[in-house]
Amino acid sequence: MTAAGPVGSNRLDWVVVSELEAAEADEPLQSYVRRVLVVALVLVPIVGLIALFLADRMTRPVQPVVDAAANVAGGRLETALPDLGRNEFGDVARRLNTLTADLRDGERALAEEEREITRLLLSALPPRLVKQLRSGERTLRDLVDTVTVVALTVTGMLDEARIDPESAVELSARLSNQLEEVAAGLGVERVRSSSDQHLFAAGLDTPETAVATAAEFALKAVEAIEESGRESGIELAYHAGMSAGQAIASLLAVDQLTYGVFGAPPRTALALGSVAEPGQILLDPETAAELGEEWDLEPARGLVDLRGEAMEAMVLKGGPLGGEAEPDPAELE
Repeated sequence: MTAAGPVGSNRLDWVVVSELEAAEADEPLQSYVRRVLVVALVLVPIVGLIALFLADRMTRPVQPVVDAAANVAGGRLETALPDLGRNEFGDVARRLNTLTADLRDGERALAEEEREITRLLLSALPPRLVKQLRSGERTLRDLVDTVTVVALTVTGMLDEARIDPESAVELSARLSNQLEEVAAGLGVERVRSSSDQHLFAAGLDTPETAVATAAEFALKAVEAIEESGRESGIELAYHAGMSAGQAIASLLAVDQLTYGVFGAPPRTALALGSVAEPGQILLDPETAAELGEEWDLEPARGLVDLRGEAMEAMVLKGGPLGGEAEPDPAELE
């Protein structure tokens, strides 16, 4: 690389020429570039590592929050986030924990309310109808059904000379629960219960009248009545009637949850129960014939209806012959 220029005064006509090697001229630039490259090679990895560390530290709380939100959306309300610090993620975690706690409380309240509604429905309706209602089904099916109705009348609980009203109510509730347990064990449905009268039906929602099941229930029910009387020290008496046939049994007005069994079987069972002597289970002749001669039956004598006309009925004494019912302890005494 060469540079030239005039020099001197008017008397002289000199020229100055300066020469420099190109490599020597480029040396400062090359040295600067080398220093920049060295600094870049050192700083870029360091800065990258620092950036990765800071990015991981800043975004690390995001994934637990995302996972927790997904769990809550999937219904897993037991999800809980740890303390993520005093920052935006910590605030989100605390709010999410509060939300899941509120959702758990609401779910428990709804479950408790659901159980209470079901319990109240079961106190008025058979389990199969409660299941039908809770599933949202509102159509009435199989209104006409074959059934055997058992009508039980219990007396002695309201005898003021021997028991106070509060104890009578407790005894009535306890007896009703015992009868319902016996019915549930045999697949018999409770139609209605009061302090002294109980109506049960066997064979509903099946193609059979289930006379044998109803008879077995009647025998076990009177045993429960007698046992309850012995435990309470109260002399309880029962009158029972049974009748089989076709009846209408279902919800009559879904909005009001009205349930009943109507037709000849419940009328006949109630009528037989009203004329039965204490300790008797009466069956109409058709029901007795369907039950069969192998059961311990005997004709009832001296029965008259409300019009004073003679009635034909059979007395159920016990199970199939060879498995007779236990004798009444009062008769043994």
